[in-house]
Amino acid sequence: MTLEKPEQFVRFVSKPGMWYDDGTEVFDATVCDWGRKHRRITVQEFDQWKLPGHILGLGLRNGFWDEELCPLEEFDITIVEEQV
Repeated sequence: MTLEKPEQFVRFVSKPGMWYDDGTEVFDATVCDWGRKHRRITVQEFDQWKLPGHILGLGLRNGFWDEELCPLEEFDITIVEEQV
């Protein structure tokens, strides 16, 4: 008997002083639309993003939703088991 490992997701939180508002979660803009803004990418999708070192994010900047291509260094990155 094998136990299935739950799917894992990547959570991006903006570091202080970066493009997005400090401490806000940033989501994957490549799969989000304005009707459904919140989606965390899977670990497998993140593996593809790590290579170029950037993510097209969707997050709050000055209190408004904004899309921007940002370096991964701008985020605290954690692996979680919950999709938003």
